[in-house]
Amino acid sequence: QPHSSLKAMLAWLINIVGENAVDALHPSFSFDASVNDLFPPLAAGGQVHILADELRKDPAAMDRYIREHGITGMTVSTQVGMALINQFPDMPIRFMMMGGEKMLPCEKTDIQLINGYGPTEFTVCSSYHTVNQEKDLNIPIGRPVPNTWSLICDDCGRLLPRGMAGELCLAGPQIAEGYWKRPDLTAKA
Repeated sequence: QPHSSLKAMLAWLINIVGENAVDALHPSFSFDASVNDLFPPLAAGGQVHILADELRKDPAAMDRYIREHGITGMTVSTQVGMALINQFPDMPIRFMMMGGEKMLPCEKTDIQLINGYGPTEFTVCSSYHTVNQEKDLNIPIGRPVPNTWSLICDDCGRLLPRGMAGELCLAGPQIAEGYWKRPDLTAKA
């Protein structure tokens, strides 16, 4: 089924977004992370606010918009997310998912901060970590999203023992079609 990877991702993200969510779509439609803000709220009976380009470039304007429109969550690049939290830790949103680069500790906030990691070929997010701001000084990429697997393998694709360095290999229903039993495509990715 062509949409099975998206359905698998939605099953996980709807639990984070919640029913009747009001998400602010920050990423461009051409960026894979836009599906995190676009589809889960709509599938859960919520709303999506598409932020104008000039709004996305102005943290103070975004903070005002979030407050004025009752935004409950959003997905942003790590750099944008950390800047927003550091400037406006009291934003009235429930969650903020960040991804795209290493997440560093931010100002203390009541917002649920989620570090998301994953390649486009895995329907945006393969692992996540809900940040514990009291304990997390080195924020990891986290654990695999539900119903997926993250494995560390050697150069020949063999599973390595825990703690060994190797290549991160991903498996599960979120993988894009065409990779299963296609080592040539997998190697290129």
